[in-house]
Amino acid sequence: MIAVIFIGNIEYCPYFGNYKSLLEKESVAYDLFYWNRMGLKTVRPDNYYSFEYPIKITRNIRKKIISFYKYRLWLKENLHRKKYEKYIILDTLSGFLISSELKQRKYIYEIRDYSYERFLVYKYIEKRLIARSYTTFISSPGFKSFLPPGNYMIFHNIAHSDQEDFLPMDHIQRESDVIILVWAGTIRYFETQLNIIRQLKNDNRFEIYYHGDGYDLEKLKDICRKEKINNVFFTGRYDESEKIDLMRKADIILNAYDINIGEEVRYALSNRFYDALMLGLPQIVEKDSYKCKIVQKHDLGIILDENLKKNIIASIDRFRTEKFRIKCRRFYDSYKKENIRSLEKIRSFLNLSG
Repeated sequence: MIAVIFIGNIEYCPYFGNYKSLLEKESVAYDLFYWNRMGLKTVRPDNYYSFEYPIKITRNIRKKIISFYKYRLWLKENLHRKKYEKYIILDTLSGFLISSELKQRKYIYEIRDYSYERFLVYKYIEKRLIARSYTTFISSPGFKSFLPPGNYMIFHNIAHSDQEDFLPMDHIQRESDVIILVWAGTIRYFETQLNIIRQLKNDNRFEIYYHGDGYDLEKLKDICRKEKINNVFFTGRYDESEKIDLMRKADIILNAYDINIGEEVRYALSNRFYDALMLGLPQIVEKDSYKCKIVQKHDLGIILDENLKKNIIASIDRFRTEKFRIKCRRFYDSYKKENIRSLEKIRSFLNLSG
């Protein structure tokens, strides 16, 4: 029996699909433990266990510590009810919280974000967890900038169901000259979104679509109302199965984060980074991040600055070519190959042959 652990809503853990597909295909028994932090009402299988403790994002350290402590108690209590032979830890912090439980266990450790590495105790325990793991997966080579030296494997943020096909849209034959920009996912990074909106507002050559909900949705809607911005559209929450179809309607994927928030956005390759490649679409990204370095080096999109409108107009025809789509496919295929190697490592961990 395998225990799979995640510290947030499993709906927002697309890479879990890689494990789920393999475990269920090979009839490997597992239990999933996750924290329903957003209070979502979702029907789940009997082997999914959720910690029902919704919380809002807060910078209050005391509230954070209390909530993490409660999650830790719940998690340890549930893990002790069965004898789990192996663990799959889908995030760094869960490993930290149950590090004592993992000393005598065989486990896979996933690092998908910069979290609390600025704290020496956290960094020390994380180093020990990495050293003892069967393997440690990272989702971005940029993470090596803050992690201790080690033998890491890259496991990209591509869900298993997305790996089979490259899905480029035909951008050359278009009925409209309007350039459509799309954000799909939790709506956050308020200052960055506002910067984009204000640079392109009320220009009938552009339409901006925000699909999803999140912490900054109402603030952005309110500003658009007050400033009478008529080319920005908010469509609300969507089912994950609809995501690709929503993004396929774009000419450009919005993928710019707020680098001023902290180190947690500096090193990652986001889900939208891969979505844009899979769809053969350019992306708009923030300055001074690992994601920016890749996009800039290989001309995969546009770097957000004060000349956004000018840069889009100057670049859009170049991004609608077959040459650009072939380049996206080459990158996407290389990431798929890395994931295949990682999936084989998971099969080995599960003692699966062939």
